[in-house]
Amino acid sequence: QERQGSVTSHDFHNLKRLKLVNIPKLKKWHGDGTINLLPHLQDLTVIDCPELLELPLSQSTSSQFQQSVVCFPELREIAILGCPKLLSFPPIPWTNSLCYVSIKGVDSGFEMLNYSKDEQSNSRLNITGKDAPDSMFWNVLDFNNLTELQELDITKCPPISLDHLKRLTCLKTLQITHSGSILLPVDSENEVKYNLLVEELKINSCGASGRELTQVLSHLPKLSILVIRDCQKVEGLGVAEQRTIPTSESSLSPSTNEAARAPTTRLQQQTGEAEEMETAVAADDGLLLLPSKIKELQIEGCRELSLDGGGIHGLLSLQSLKIYDCPKLLCSSSSSYSPFPTSLQSL
Repeated sequence: QERQGSVTSHDFHNLKRLKLVNIPKLKKWHGDGTINLLPHLQDLTVIDCPELLELPLSQSTSSQFQQSVVCFPELREIAILGCPKLLSFPPIPWTNSLCYVSIKGVDSGFEMLNYSKDEQSNSRLNITGKDAPDSMFWNVLDFNNLTELQELDITKCPPISLDHLKRLTCLKTLQITHSGSILLPVDSENEVKYNLLVEELKINSCGASGRELTQVLSHLPKLSILVIRDCQKVEGLGVAEQRTIPTSESSLSPSTNEAARAPTTRLQQQTGEAEEMETAVAADDGLLLLPSKIKELQIEGCRELSLDGGGIHGLLSLQSLKIYDCPKLLCSSSSSYSPFPTSLQSL
C-alpha cells in the first residue's frame, strides 16, 4: 500500500540494512523530499513484492536520478528479486560505491543481472536478456562506471557495440552465449580500429559466422585463450596472419572472373558462374581466421567445422588444444603431415 507521512527518514537515520520481503500490497516507496533518505543504508533487499512499481532509485530523469543517488549515499549492496512490475532503474552501477547488485524477475529488458566487486576492485558482470530485447537494451548499464570490470558474461543479449566495449579498459575475460550476432555492424568506411585488452574469449551457441568471429578476434591483440562451443556457422579454420579473407570475385577461378566481367548469352554458363560465386562466398563466410599468438584453443560441438581454410598448423604459439564433437575436423585434412603446430604441448 501507499502510505505517506507515517514514517520519515529521521526515524531510521542510522539504519544500515533493510529487507522488504513478501509484502504483496507494497506499491510505491517514495523519497520523503529530504536530501539524505536513510543516509547510512548499506544493504537493501527487496524480495517478492508483486505489486511494487517504484523505488527511490528507480527514476530515470536526470534530476530524479540525482535524488536517488543521494537517498542512499553509502549503499554498497542491493538485491531485487521477484518484483515483476518494477520497471526502471538508473544505469548499473550508478555509483562506484556499489559492490554487489543482483536483480531478477523485474519488468525490464533483462531476465537477470549480477554485478560484484571485491576489496581489490576486481569486478565481474553477468547479464541475461529476454527473448526479444529492444534496441535500448544496453542503456541499462553505465559503462563509464565499469572501467574496472574484468569479467563480462552476457547471455541472450543483442549485439553490443565496440563503442561500449572500448570503455571496459580492464576487461580480461569475455563470454557470450546464445547470441545471434556479437557486435553491432560497423560502417567500414568510418570504422575506427579499437584494440581491446581481452585475454580470454568464450563463444557458446552463437549464430555468428566465421567471418563475424574473425572480425571480433581482430580487435583482441592480447587474446591468449579461445573457447568456441556449438557454433554451427563456423565451417573452416585458418590463421589470420597467413591468409586474408578473399572477396567473392577474387575467390573464384580466373576463367570465372573473366566470364563474370563480360556478358554472355549462354544460360547454363551464367547459372554455373552464379552457383560457383555463391559457393565461394558461403565458404568465406564460414571461415574463421585465428590469431597466431593464441596459446589455448578449445573447440566443441562445431559439427560442420573442417580444416579447409588452411588449418591451424600456423598457430606457432599454441600450447593446448582440446577438440570435442567435431566429426569433420580431422577427416577433412588430406595432407600427409600433422595438422597440428609443433609448439603444441597438450592435446
